[in-house]
Amino acid sequence: MRLVLVALVALTGCAATNSSTQTSAPASASQQYPHQLTAAEVRATMPNSTEYALGNYGPKTYATYYSANGHIHFKGPDAEDTGTFRITDDGQMCTKYQQYRSGQETCQTVWRTAPDELETHLPDGKVVKPAAWSAGNPEGL
Repeated sequence: MRLVLVALVALTGCAATNSSTQTSAPASASQQYPHQLTAAEVRATMPNSTEYALGNYGPKTYATYYSANGHIHFKGPDAEDTGTFRITDDGQMCTKYQQYRSGQETCQTVWRTAPDELETHLPDGKVVKPAAWSAGNPEGL
């Protein structure tokens, strides 16, 4: 279960990459992709939103809610955790869970890869593309 949690929570704290992705502002026609989001862009995108990750039960197997006050609630059929997130002045999103990663904080950069697509880059170089992204807390987390 710990390995599953590690693999799945690595997907959380990230941004999304499908057509329902929440965007912080319309991209101009001259915008170049991919580009790393600024702190202001990440702050306009992450809080009060839910990210979904693909799993054995489909594209919304795991859900992570990022509250407006900096709290995270992750839930799936075989794992659940809570923690906090913060956005650094250089635009990294840092997550710290109670159980996952033994409570150690991990920061990741957020990239816009197309007008309505986001991905995150973990410190180890792994690129994470969540299954879906939604404004608000539709799962009640």
